[in-house]
Amino acid sequence: MKLLSLITLTSFFLISTNTYSRTIDSLQNFLGKYEMLESEYIYEDGRYSPQKSIALSLTKQLNEKELVVLQSSENLLVRCYAFQQLCLNNSLKVLTVIQNNISNGLKISRIDGCLITEQLLIEYYLESCFTTSNQSIRTKLFHLLYSFGKTDLLTKYTIERIPVNEQNYPLIEKAILEGDNRFLYLFLSYRKGNYDRMIEKAVQKDSMKIATIDLFQFINNDVILKDLSIVFLEQNDRLNQLRREQVFLNLLKLEKFDLVMEYKDLPEYQKPLYIALYMTCTFPELRLELEKKYPSFTKRARQRIDGNYPSELTW
Repeated sequence: MKLLSLITLTSFFLISTNTYSRTIDSLQNFLGKYEMLESEYIYEDGRYSPQKSIALSLTKQLNEKELVVLQSSENLLVRCYAFQQLCLNNSLKVLTVIQNNISNGLKISRIDGCLITEQLLIEYYLESCFTTSNQSIRTKLFHLLYSFGKTDLLTKYTIERIPVNEQNYPLIEKAILEGDNRFLYLFLSYRKGNYDRMIEKAVQKDSMKIATIDLFQFINNDVILKDLSIVFLEQNDRLNQLRREQVFLNLLKLEKFDLVMEYKDLPEYQKPLYIALYMTCTFPELRLELEKKYPSFTKRARQRIDGNYPSELTW
């Protein structure tokens, strides 16, 4: 009987080992054909790319320990999908993997449609974790990064996914006091009060006068809002048209129409104003007036807004 049990246990171990080995071999052989990481949503209908669909169907068969072991793979794509599976499983091991790679300078190449970009492997890990893992893990990860002084690894995209809870509030406040304005939008999104002076200070540090436009919605004082809007609208450099679009868009959303109307008859402001009007569907009569005035621009602007045209327009 003991011999039979031993044989059964040995057979199970061999089958499990063979399954694991076959899965690893399949994953490595499949991803070995690729040089780049494909975008998650490379198709219009939102389907995963074949690369991701097949890779995750294989990693799904592996347990937590096996996925962690794959972090030693020489193939960076294998590491990426093994890590992403840990995130999908809400495994706390993602924190260990990130801690082990927090100063890693390895880079991966990514392809999104026709656009090829290069990204640090650790940045991809953070993006995967903040996008996929549950709130508890994301909170722990934010505290881990802060303890290592590595919040500079966070992009705007990942910062927006930091859980809005009281556990994170002290760290967010510290980051702002230390001069990191990237956290200001998150802070203002869930703290009530008058932070006009804080916003003014952030704007003063914003040399391009563009990153802080989204903060306009949190300004309480109309005089401050008007003053800042004028500064942004009248700053003249290579980004002036994009900046004007965003200022008009924010003012329209806030229903601050008086300031918009002050600029509507000035030729240099009419095209960015049209884009803002088109995106908000406000003032249809003014939008129609501008469409008649700039018919060729109207067509190109709509193509750009609808995602079928390059972001740069010839003004």
